[in-house]
Amino acid sequence: MTIREAEMVLGITSTSGEEDIQEAYEEAVFKQASFFMRRVFLPKLAEARIKRLEEISEAYAALNSFKQNFDKLTSIPIPSFENAQSIENLISQFNQFETSVRKNLANTDDANGAIQIFRFWKQGFFAYGEKFLTLSDSDGGNEKIKLSDAPIFLEFASSGEEKRSQLISRESARLKAILN
Repeated sequence: MTIREAEMVLGITSTSGEEDIQEAYEEAVFKQASFFMRRVFLPKLAEARIKRLEEISEAYAALNSFKQNFDKLTSIPIPSFENAQSIENLISQFNQFETSVRKNLANTDDANGAIQIFRFWKQGFFAYGEKFLTLSDSDGGNEKIKLSDAPIFLEFASSGEEKRSQLISRESARLKAILN
């Protein structure tokens, strides 16, 4: 990446000093890392965030003599969800995982750390989706869904048996569309 390309990625000029470069880098990382804080997680959108973070990391490296702190990379245990014996238990475990992921993303100021966290999130999401479909007795039927529909997490806990069956069908359809 050329210096000019790096400046364009970070939105700075050739007259920017080291502090300006650092600030632009941290702002760019924050913008990408916070993308899913109030949105439904979708693996394809996460991949777009990863690509953008890779550009930001490359731009930062091209523009300064600082070493990036690769020692700060976060390790989030990726659950297999194998011990989840019910949809309710699985949802609870996945919510705990997502809370941990979001907390780590909110506390990172490093593009490479955010990339790693997004990759963990994708792996955890796929593990959740596969386990959900295994536990579900629904094939999703002819449910009309949007991939960006909110998952059933909030509604599920307070629903009766009939409503839960509908929610499971909806989530099964959503997950099948995402995982395929």
